[in-house]
Amino acid sequence: MFLNPFLVQALESARHISEHSYKLLTLVEHLGDLLTNLNPELRRKGILTLAHVLDNLPVDFLGPDDLQYLVTFFCDRLKDHHTVIPATLQGIRATVKMDLPPNSSILISTALFQHVQCQQQAVGDRFNLYTILFTLMDKYMKELLSVTPDFVFGVISAIDGERDPRNLMFLFTMLPSFIKNFPLGHLTEEMFEVISCYYPVDFRSFKTDPSSVTREDLAAELENCLTAIPDFSELCLPLLMEKLDSSLRIAKLDSLRLLRAACNNFTASALGQHYMELFRLMQLELLPGSDRELKDASLLALSALVRLFSSSALDKHEAKWLPDLLAAVYRLAESGLCDVELIMFSPATSVLLEVTRASPAACQILVSK
Repeated sequence: MFLNPFLVQALESARHISEHSYKLLTLVEHLGDLLTNLNPELRRKGILTLAHVLDNLPVDFLGPDDLQYLVTFFCDRLKDHHTVIPATLQGIRATVKMDLPPNSSILISTALFQHVQCQQQAVGDRFNLYTILFTLMDKYMKELLSVTPDFVFGVISAIDGERDPRNLMFLFTMLPSFIKNFPLGHLTEEMFEVISCYYPVDFRSFKTDPSSVTREDLAAELENCLTAIPDFSELCLPLLMEKLDSSLRIAKLDSLRLLRAACNNFTASALGQHYMELFRLMQLELLPGSDRELKDASLLALSALVRLFSSSALDKHEAKWLPDLLAAVYRLAESGLCDVELIMFSPATSVLLEVTRASPAACQILVSK
């Protein structure tokens, strides 16, 4: 197999450095003609070689002085010619896996936000940038919390407009932790808008690629983002109802699944403002229930709502929501139970059975009827 000569050189250098027969600073000196060359393509090759070396060193090998030098060097290279940026991102990605000196996470993230227009980079380079940011968040959260507004704004700006499905899958997987741990403050609505623009997910995977991201994968991870914090409820629920009321089947399915996530992650008081409107929209799919997938999704969403309203922690006003909702459920099912042609009988019993299984309180109320 043919190996790039720069990669071969990098692997050999990494081996010598890890065996203590060669120092990192010596390598940088030997790469000096490339790293300082007036030709940006040669500078790119020099930085790429250094990045490959770092990527092949043990993560605990370099000391604080070497790491401080690398952080300063790579942050400065982010100001370089645009063709040098991808190699620099690879170098930073290799460096952040190591135990960085204090405040390095702030220096790196600030330099990235100031000097790299994320959405102008190639797909793989955007992925490297996202990986750097979330690695820093995971390892140095306490440091980054001290610059929360700047870091939050930088992340929002970086991800805004992403279209690659694999990158989106990575973002949707990582963003819930980011949203939960970094107070969004006045950027709450902006953060929600950046992720909600993908809802409902409109994407078709390539059937010829078994490893490709699917629409269902993206939709499932996006649910966790849209319901990550209670503060999102007043933005999420109107959007959910709008899409549930649409004529698009996929939008309805995603909305019903999102409603289940909302019941798990939002407070009862947030759902209590909309529960009768939500039930009105769901009942259109429950009876007669001709679309089995939509019907099943509606039953699960209704069951989640009933469980949420069955909590003993609700106050006197909120405690009325469960019997009011169940009264509406019973009225819907009653006509089906009395259907002499039995077309609606089975769908009606399915609704009653699902709701009685949701909670003991719901079972007691409906059985008494």
